[in-house]
Amino acid sequence: MRSMLRAAFLSLVAAPGLAQVTLPNGLVVPRDSVNGEIQLYSMFSTRGEAIDWVADARATPDVFSPLCSFSAELVLKQSGSSLGVGWYNVDDPSMIFEILPAGTPVGTTITGTSIRDDARYTGGLVGFALLRSPAHYSQASLNTVCNAGACAATPGPWILSVSYPSSVEDDAWYLAFEDGDTSSSSWNNDGDYNDYVFLFTGVACAGAGEPCEVPDGVGICRAGLQECGVGGALTCRPDNAARDERCDGQDEDCDGLVDEGEGLCGAAELCFAGVCVPPCFEGGCATGESCVEGVCIEDACVSMTCDAGLACRGGACVAPCAGVVCPNLPRGTLRRRVRGGHLRRGKRLRGWRVRRVVRVPRLRRR
Repeated sequence: MRSMLRAAFLSLVAAPGLAQVTLPNGLVVPRDSVNGEIQLYSMFSTRGEAIDWVADARATPDVFSPLCSFSAELVLKQSGSSLGVGWYNVDDPSMIFEILPAGTPVGTTITGTSIRDDARYTGGLVGFALLRSPAHYSQASLNTVCNAGACAATPGPWILSVSYPSSVEDDAWYLAFEDGDTSSSSWNNDGDYNDYVFLFTGVACAGAGEPCEVPDGVGICRAGLQECGVGGALTCRPDNAARDERCDGQDEDCDGLVDEGEGLCGAAELCFAGVCVPPCFEGGCATGESCVEGVCIEDACVSMTCDAGLACRGGACVAPCAGVVCPNLPRGTLRRRVRGGHLRRGKRLRGWRVRRVVRVPRLRRR
């Protein structure tokens, strides 16, 4: 079900039309080479991917943020060459670290130490490259620049890989490479990008996974996480869908109202401040409070009416959480997600569902 929802989400954020990649020489790719080789559209279909091999092809993202898990699979090879693939730190692309060696059979998957846990990882973004001379980088800006011949009017670097987000797996990208020679004026490739196709998991486009607010979302439907779409476009995907209202201080049905409606509590209880409580009685409230309609209210607030989203405190309408500070936690430590993918809201750990992730400062010995 999750894969089906993800596929539907990606189809909604994908740009409409036949958006393709145009090379410096004017060639529009990817294209069907009509030479008897397995094409990208056949591969995606066989793998159950809801990917349009033409409309979804992009030259970006060409660099990625590594997460806490990683795998690499050679899913298609329609070239007579024998090349490996590696990763590199964007801040030093001259050093490429092998992932799959030359001669790796199609279908081989490697797992193990993630890039982020590799001692050679310097932090930040990484790219991928075919191991040949010169290397074919996922970053077009690192490839040979074509500025003569057919490229004279529109000079630029050769685009030697196109990327596709998986519609089946989270944080997974296909990189499809051409492996032929290039120069400042020539392109010795057929443009079908099926020479080497890899599936890398445990990588995300820059900015993915960051907390965001869903446009026009309210209540629990407002909070979300940035999601990578086609071309690395970021879209805020909701963390939660609307559900039945409960007495818990939240707007579960996403209508802009908190704890509204009947039947939130037992027959002899009232919903107050997100908690089901028994009704009060005259004289049963604390000093400075009065029992109004079964609820203890500050005397200064008895005659007050506050707008939606505000609460009366000390005779003034204020935000419900105004002045509330988590004890012993430095400001800004409460996050929806720990960067790097260690924990994420909604994940399950030994039967428990993670709702919030908190960094607690290390205690010092006295």
